[in-house]
Amino acid sequence: MKIAIVGAGLVGCTIARLLKDRGHDVVIFEKEKRIGGLCATDVHRGRFYQLFGPHNFHTDNESVIEFLCRFSKFNEYTHYVGTFVDGRVLPYPISYETIEMLQERDQILKELRRLPKKINMANFETCVVSMIGKELYKKFIKNYTMKFWGILPANMEAEWAPKRIEIRRDNSLGYFKHEWQGVPHCGYSHMLEKMTEGIPIHYNVEIKDYRDLKYDLVIATIPIDELFSFCYGRLAYRGLRFEINFEEAEWEDVKYGCINFPDSDVAYTRKCNYSLCYPNGPVTSCIVGYDFPGNNSSMYPVYTSENKKLFNKYLACLVRIKNLLSIGRLGLFRYYDMDEATEWCLDNINAVENYPALNLEERMELLTKVR
Repeated sequence: MKIAIVGAGLVGCTIARLLKDRGHDVVIFEKEKRIGGLCATDVHRGRFYQLFGPHNFHTDNESVIEFLCRFSKFNEYTHYVGTFVDGRVLPYPISYETIEMLQERDQILKELRRLPKKINMANFETCVVSMIGKELYKKFIKNYTMKFWGILPANMEAEWAPKRIEIRRDNSLGYFKHEWQGVPHCGYSHMLEKMTEGIPIHYNVEIKDYRDLKYDLVIATIPIDELFSFCYGRLAYRGLRFEINFEEAEWEDVKYGCINFPDSDVAYTRKCNYSLCYPNGPVTSCIVGYDFPGNNSSMYPVYTSENKKLFNKYLACLVRIKNLLSIGRLGLFRYYDMDEATEWCLDNINAVENYPALNLEERMELLTKVR
């Protein structure tokens, strides 16, 4: 088959490689002038850094590890995160180690003993409070959530909270609990360039209408509402603006690759030290990135009941088109981590390859099943 991929991020490059390996004629169209999407990396004076926030790869899936290691060696960087609370940096995710450092320790432990047996999934706020109690929610989660997402937590769907929020015994494993963690030695962009060797990529091309692409199958990784020219309205995404300081001299604690700032008096949500995950080159200063939340770009799908209904409208339209497939975080309006996105491609490559031959029910099943 002749197959066009729209978008040269991790998902677009992964699915392109898998299809190319199966003998298909594959081409990629990318609206930016570079490969990598949101995990794109660059080099400053011989030192790698990430353009759009930290992306530490983590997985226990041997198939994902084997696939990625075809194209890059990975260092063994383990991602530790701190949160600036009560005037100091505390370990995050919340652990009993963290709780012992808080003045409200006794009240927090009392609330934890009284948590309901069943999580309250009515909305994001009720969900988190039922998981960690009111005191920890107010101190660590509430303000950060409002600042990052720009809406009240009570107006958000609860479905992804249990995946992201928990209380641990300690933070010895870092932010992620997978044993296999790290970043590509020479950055994600270099890894994706190796992944797409032999596959034509046309940069600075924005596809206005997928019907202009005369291919047997078009696989889009752009926002699904953009794919259909926003005919039903716009889905809500949250974006970030990134500022990078290449000569920052100090860092609060070399243990933490990122530090979150839930305090609303600070404009950025977090700052990240790329010199820790790419410890190459001179170390006289740090490369530090600052993340400022806003609605300037489509990065994170905002989970609300209204957005879910709107997405389902676009999905119903999509599955009626045999030669058009929408995948990835933006294409399926789902907050996938990179390991989950890669795993989706590996697990579903047979269905993707045969997508034009699937009936409507099979296409819907493929795009709605959740990992």
